[in-house]
Amino acid sequence: MTKELTFRRFQPDDLVRVSEFRKTFFPYNSSLRCYEPEYYRWKCHDNPVQQGEMWLAEDGDVLVGMKSMIPKRMKILGAEVDGAETGDTFTHPDYQRRGIFTGLFKTASQEDGLDTRVDFIYGVANEQSRPGYEKKLNYGQVPIRLRSWIKPMSMKQLLEIKFNSSLLASFFSYVIEIINTVTGRIGTAGDAKSDISISQVSSFPDDINALWEQVAKSYDVMLTRSKAYLEWRYVKNPDTYSILVATSKEGIPLGYMVTKVGLSEKKLPLGFICCQSAKWDTF
Repeated sequence: MTKELTFRRFQPDDLVRVSEFRKTFFPYNSSLRCYEPEYYRWKCHDNPVQQGEMWLAEDGDVLVGMKSMIPKRMKILGAEVDGAETGDTFTHPDYQRRGIFTGLFKTASQEDGLDTRVDFIYGVANEQSRPGYEKKLNYGQVPIRLRSWIKPMSMKQLLEIKFNSSLLASFFSYVIEIINTVTGRIGTAGDAKSDISISQVSSFPDDINALWEQVAKSYDVMLTRSKAYLEWRYVKNPDTYSILVATSKEGIPLGYMVTKVGLSEKKLPLGFICCQSAKWDTF
C-alpha cells in the first residue's frame, strides 16, 4: 500500500540510489554522460560557486522523484550575480500527477536552501514541465532561442540508418556532398593566422581569466567562464573532455574550445563542441 509521500534534502549516502534512479529514464551511455555516484558528488559537492543541492521524493523507502539545483555565477549587464540552474528533475512514471514536481520545489524553498542564497533560479523547461513552472511555481518565461549546428562527417552512414538501404544511402549522400561542396565555397573564412598556436592541454592557463573578461564585455548576459569554473566544469568532471587553447606568439590565450566524443544509441561516433570562446571573430 502506498504511504504518504515525503520530501527531503539529499544526503551523501543517497548517491548510489540517485545514480540508479537517474539511469532508469534513459538508456545508459557512459560515453556521452556519466551518471555514476561520483558525477553527482562532483556536480553538487565540489561546485566552485557554492555547494549545490538535490531534493528527493520518497514513498516509504522507495525513491520516486528528484531534482537538483546547481549554482552558477553570471555576469548580467556588467554585474556578477549568483544564480542556480534547476536540472535532473525526474518523477517515476507510476507517480505522475501526484504533486511530486511542485512538492520538490516547494520543499526546497521552505527550508534553508539555495533559494535564500542566490539572486535567481532558472531552468530550461520542456513542454511537459513548463505548465508546472508557470502555473504552480510562478516562474516567468524568458523567450530565447537555442540552436544546435550539426555537420555530418559521414552522410552515407547516417542515411543508411534512415533508409535502411545501402543503395539509397549511397545515392543521396553523393547528391548531398555535391551540394555541400558548392555551398561551402560561399563565404568561407580564411586560414587561421600564422602567428597563432593551437595546442591540446590538460588544464586551462592561469591567464584565461583575462580572455573571459575581454569576451564578457560583448554580452549583456553570460555565464562566468573563469578559470575556477572551467577547471571544475571540464577538467575535474568525471566525464572526459578535450581542451584546445589558441595562444599568440607571446603566449597570451586568444581562445579555447572544449570537445567531447561519444556514441549515439545507434553506435554512431558523435563529436560535440561543448564550449568555445575567442577574442576575435576571425579566430
